[in-house]
Amino acid sequence: MFKINSFPSHLGFGWLKPEARTETDTEIAIDYFFIDKAVHRVLYKKKHDNWLIKDVLELPGRLSGGRTLREAVFMHFKVMNCFKDPVFQYVLTKVIRLGNINFEYLESRNSEGGTIGFYPAGRVVVFRLPVLKASTEKRKIDFLTRNTQYSNDEGRNVLKLNDQYESSIILTRKSGEREVFPVLMFEYNIILASIYEAAEWICRNNMISKEKHLRMIIQDVKEKAVMNFRTYQGGPKDIYSTYSILFKGIFDTVDEFSEFNEKAI
Repeated sequence: MFKINSFPSHLGFGWLKPEARTETDTEIAIDYFFIDKAVHRVLYKKKHDNWLIKDVLELPGRLSGGRTLREAVFMHFKVMNCFKDPVFQYVLTKVIRLGNINFEYLESRNSEGGTIGFYPAGRVVVFRLPVLKASTEKRKIDFLTRNTQYSNDEGRNVLKLNDQYESSIILTRKSGEREVFPVLMFEYNIILASIYEAAEWICRNNMISKEKHLRMIIQDVKEKAVMNFRTYQGGPKDIYSTYSILFKGIFDTVDEFSEFNEKAI
């Protein structure tokens, strides 16, 4: 049965706007906004006592339903295909325009191991921000270490430091020569609705270096499951052919990751 507080403050990529609520004899509907665009519409069907989520950025939008809003949310974001999803593509474009950011596509239900769902967030991503361990970057390290949490003017918690550890970036030059850069990795788990605000805060404070191999990487939170070694291709104008970054898993100890790091470099 519907309750007055059944609409959560955020859902998927959007934040609720109470003024965007409508009600008829048959349904109650409310829109969720990403920045200034309505992206999801949640509908409660009174007669059938069930819920629908519809993407409204482009029509006709993707539609999912469930006996409860929780069921509808899990279904809607489980089947999301980032390659084709207009809402994801809109969010992706807005975020990467902020700065030197690589926003990787999220896992789909067809991916190995499937997806990890959250309510009401739908999905969660991890921000991975490498900062060179160098005297020239002391300001960034001090700022990020000191400001472990950011809340917006409305008091909404947007970003909180989840992990900080020493890692390495390995550049392989086109000549075959390898160069290793020690970095401090700052990681944040972010709900979909806060992606833009969190990335904007990091960029506004000039925390991301301009070099491609030092860009911030946004990944599906599943990537935190285990430590891994991710390799990215360089471009025609880059002096290197590839660069690799070592990422720590959520359950790895500092000693375990340190050993992994030493073997890799």
